[in-house]
Amino acid sequence: MRKTAALLLAVCLTGCALETPADLFAPTEDMLQARQRETRRYEGISEPELLSASVAVLQDMGFVLSETDTKLGVLTGTKNRTGNVFQTNQTISVTLVVRPVFDSQGQPLPKSHQVRVNFNRVILYTNGKSKAENLNSPELFTEFHDKLSKSVFIEGQKL
Repeated sequence: MRKTAALLLAVCLTGCALETPADLFAPTEDMLQARQRETRRYEGISEPELLSASVAVLQDMGFVLSETDTKLGVLTGTKNRTGNVFQTNQTISVTLVVRPVFDSQGQPLPKSHQVRVNFNRVILYTNGKSKAENLNSPELFTEFHDKLSKSVFIEGQKL
């Protein structure tokens, strides 16, 4: 009797399977806007120089780099902030990716790269709960890319 009931339940549940929407992985308008906030194009600088300038900016912003992969053009880091009455602390993490810009034939353009940066925060509360969130403030990205532009200029001038 139990085997029959289990078999009947299994047949019923497979009949209730949801169909995956065709546009499940299609980018939304919010995703496209986030990509535009996070990404800038830099000209006239090599990838190693751009990574070096990025390291300097992130360190100036108080981040401690935990991963650097120059072959892939990836930097990651964190910084901790003390909390307030309700929070024990906050950990802010950053991920930065440098990639070449390609022409219409798929060839990389010399000294032309895009930098995409993401900021996330995990807040630990005094009651033991936590909350993770993306930091999406346009001012944060504008500040970062302005600092990186200045650092790129300095790096290009070899000052």
